[in-house]
Order: sequence, then C-alpha cells, then structure tokens
Amino acid sequence: MISVLIIIGSIIMVGNIIAYIRFIRTSTDVMLSGKRGEPIWEKIGLALLVFFLLGYLGVAFWGKPDLLMAGILFFGAIFVSLALVLLYHLVDTLKDRSIEVTETLIGVIEARDSNLNGHSRNVQMLSMCLYKHLPAFMKEGISPVSFEYAALLHDVGKLGVPESILNKPGKLDDEEWDVMKQHPKIAMDLLRTLPSFDEIKEWILYHH
Repeated sequence: MISVLIIIGSIIMVGNIIAYIRFIRTSTDVMLSGKRGEPIWEKIGLALLVFFLLGYLGVAFWGKPDLLMAGILFFGAIFVSLALVLLYHLVDTLKDRSIEVTETLIGVIEARDSNLNGHSRNVQMLSMCLYKHLPAFMKEGISPVSFEYAALLHDVGKLGVPESILNKPGKLDDEEWDVMKQHPKIAMDLLRTLPSFDEIKEWILYHH
C-alpha cells in the first residue's frame, strides 16, 4: 500500500512536470508578457517540480516511509495537480476577459468611423480562420492569442485620426490621405508603453 501510493504520486508528479513545460512553451503571447521578460520564475517553478520528483524517487528507493509519509507524498502530488489546473483556468479566464475589454475598445473606435461597422471583428474572425488552416510549421512561433489581438487592434491607430477625416463623405484630398495613412504608426505609438505588446507591434505597423 505504501509503495503503491508513492509510485502513483511519482507518476502524477511526472505528469505535472510535463503539463507545466507545455504550459510555459505555449503561453508566449501578449497576455503573458509577449517576449517573456521574466523566464527566471518559470525555471524556478520547473526546478522545484523536478526537486519534488527526485524527493519522491529518493523516498521510494532508499527511504523507509510509513503510511503517513506515503499519504503526504500522494496527496502532495494531487495538490500540485490541482494548483496547476487552477493556474491554467485563471490564465484562460484572464485572456477571455481581456479579449472582451479589447472588443469594447474596438467598439468605441468603430463608433467614431461609420465606415468600419464591425470591420475589426471581421478581420479577427478571418484571421483566426486563416491561422486555423495554416500548416503546422507556419504556426510555430506565432501565438494564436497574439494573432487575435493583432487582428482586433490593427486599426487602433484611428483613435488619432480626426473624425472629420474618418467620416468625410467624399474623397480624401492628399493632405487628409497622408493623415489617414499614419494610423498604423499612431497605433505603434499608442502601444509603445505596453512591453507585452512588443510581439504584435510590427504586425500592426505593416498590416497595410
């Protein structure tokens, strides 16, 4: 019974380590600091999990555990699993809420420009459809979350374009058109203070 609990706990810890590695490898998006400026904490977390696993193996092969220790090790592994599940859930919830806030911002932008009328959301849907059908090798290095944010925010620079130009009924003159063409650069300037958006700034700058 004691050996079984420790072995099962060890297997669960191996699963925890694999799940954690997958999490940090697939979470390189704008909601988790874009270029990941704090990888040291990820390494510390991984090192602790590996250390715990070595402890399990040490007890299993060289220790003389009693039922209490075996139970602590087993339920400790279960606790780590639950903590990781909670972490994943919190991150997913954060991403969902942030997308909702971004969509609200886009609604404000589009309210200033009668010509848009859902344009950014349409670009978002088309972009994600395109991403879904990309070959696997092309998806490497491109986070779907970052891709979605870039699609939603590609016209955020129009916040810096006067409404008189956005809603002009006729053709824009050369001077007005020069102002309109600045909206990708304005977007870059707006996002410059947000390091987590570094990954998508150039995508937005060159979307035309």
